[in-house]
Amino acid sequence: MYEVHYEGLEANLYDLIWQDEYDDEAFYSWLLSEKEGKILEVACGTGRILIPFSQRGWDIEGLDASQTMLNLCAQKAKALGLSPILHHQKMEKMSLPEKYDTIFLPGFSFQLLTIREQADQALKRFRKHLAKDGQLIISTFVPW
Repeated sequence: MYEVHYEGLEANLYDLIWQDEYDDEAFYSWLLSEKEGKILEVACGTGRILIPFSQRGWDIEGLDASQTMLNLCAQKAKALGLSPILHHQKMEKMSLPEKYDTIFLPGFSFQLLTIREQADQALKRFRKHLAKDGQLIISTFVPW
C-alpha cells in the first residue's frame, strides 16, 4: 500500500505541480450551487477550491490529513483577508461538531484510501456528518 502524506516538499510544490492539471472549479461551483447551506470540502489541501468559494461568501470549511497543506491554505486565505475553518483530520476518522448540507471530495481524493476498510469507514463518517437531505459528492477518475 502506498500512502500519500502531502508533507514537506510534496506539499510545498503541490500548487505548482497541479496548477494546470485541474480546471474543475466551475464544475464544483455548479454542483454546490444547487444546494444552499454549510459545506465541507474533504481533502481541501492548499485551498484550490475552498479559497475561491470562501471569496464568494459561501459557508465552507475544509478538512485535510496534512497539517502542512492546511497551513499553506491558511496562509493563502489570510493573504486574501479570509479565515476559513480548517480541520486537521483523516477523512476515515473524521469527527466534527457540525453537520453539513454538502460534503464533497474534489479531484481523486477519495481514491487515496486504498484499503477497503478505510473507504468504508470514511463513507460512514460522511454519512454521520451530513445534515438531513444533505448531499455527498465524490468525484473519481479512470487512470489513463
